[in-house]
Amino acid sequence: MDHGSRVILTNTDHLEVTLEAEEREKSKDELAKKARLKKVVEQVLLGFWLSVLIIVLIGLAAGAVWVSVNKWSWTLNEDSCLWEAPGAYPNDGKPYRWDEDTTSWVEVLSEA
Repeated sequence: MDHGSRVILTNTDHLEVTLEAEEREKSKDELAKKARLKKVVEQVLLGFWLSVLIIVLIGLAAGAVWVSVNKWSWTLNEDSCLWEAPGAYPNDGKPYRWDEDTTSWVEVLSEA
């Protein structure tokens, strides 16, 4: 029998009240931590979406400048909101790519 560590409680009501108060404080601390974490996550997400928006806007601005500076041969069809090449895409079943230098469709040759 170990007699070296004894705890004698003379007022258990005080101990219960103290333990309940400590539990309430722990709960408050946990809620505060969760609230801080939620705020950090919201700020990170807001920062992320603002960054995406800035990148998109810069890209749109750069694209608009690129089109006007390089005098791209395609025209924007305002009814369909699609870019249209000056010449129709060949209808012979072969793959083609657009060559801006010659303003024509160039057949894509497969490497065998």
